[in-house]
Amino acid sequence: MAAQMGHWPEGLGPFARFFFELEAWNELHTQAFGVPLLKTVDRPREFGWVLRPSQHEYDSFIHQLDKLLSENLQHKAFDAADVPRKDEKDQPIGSLNRLDRLLAKHNIPEDDRRGVLKPLRDVRTARQKPAHSVRSNVTNKNFIRDQAELMALVVESLMLLRSFWQNHPKNAGWQEPDYVGEGRYYWL
Repeated sequence: MAAQMGHWPEGLGPFARFFFELEAWNELHTQAFGVPLLKTVDRPREFGWVLRPSQHEYDSFIHQLDKLLSENLQHKAFDAADVPRKDEKDQPIGSLNRLDRLLAKHNIPEDDRRGVLKPLRDVRTARQKPAHSVRSNVTNKNFIRDQAELMALVVESLMLLRSFWQNHPKNAGWQEPDYVGEGRYYWL
C-alpha cells in the first residue's frame, strides 16, 4: 500500500540484510584467519519470498536457506582457525558444531552460543524433515509469516556472529556502512 502512495521504504529488506550479513561475516573471517568462511555469498535466483504458501514452496525455501548457512561453511576456514575436524572419538564434526567449537574456543558462554546458533540449527532440522518423510503439499497462509519470522531470527543470529568477528584484533578498523548501523531495514 505504501508503494502505491509513493512512499518507498528506505534501507534493506530481509533478504538484502541477510546477504549483507553473510558478506560481512565472510569478509571479517577472511581478515581474521586468511581464509573465507563461506563458499559463496551470492544470492541464488530462486531464493526469496514464498509466493505460493504451500508446503512444497516453504520446504524449497528452507532447503535453500540451509545451503546458504550450514552447508555454506567451509571446513578449511575452521582449519585456519585451529578448530579440530574430529571429536574425541575420532568422529567427524559437522560445520555448525565446528562453529560452536570456534566460539567456545574464544570463551563465548555456552548459553550465548546455544542462543545464537539455535536459528541455524532449526533451519537444519527443518530441512531434514521433508527429506525423511512423505508430506502432503498443503496450502497454508501461515507459511509466509513463518518465513518472515525465521528470516528475522536468522538475520539476528548472523548479526551477533558478525559482531563477534568484528572484535577480532585483525578486524579493528572494520566499520559497518551507515545505512546498516542506523538500523534502516524492514521486514514486510
